[in-house]
Amino acid sequence: MFRKAKNRKRTVAAVDVGSHAVKILEAAADQGEYTITKFAVKELPPDKSPESLQEAIKNALDEVSLDAKDIRISLSGPHAIVRFITTPEMTKEELAASLHYEADKY
Repeated sequence: MFRKAKNRKRTVAAVDVGSHAVKILEAAADQGEYTITKFAVKELPPDKSPESLQEAIKNALDEVSLDAKDIRISLSGPHAIVRFITTPEMTKEELAASLHYEADKY
């Protein structure tokens, strides 16, 4: 009965948590070409506490107000462990709970 619109542009977002800044962008793909539609950079203070990192990420997310459902996250640092997971569509609360269980696997 319902079909996906063929002219609909695919959007993807990226969050890069670096050693000096948090960078967030959203891009729209149209026929294989990407155009950056939203972008934010928030510098991290020298203390780099978990609270200041959380605040920088929140401020950047508030600034760009992402529409994308496909989000890629990049973390840097010697203690970072990277795992790719796929989850079904769920609420923020369900996602937070499921990430806890996914992290326990490693």
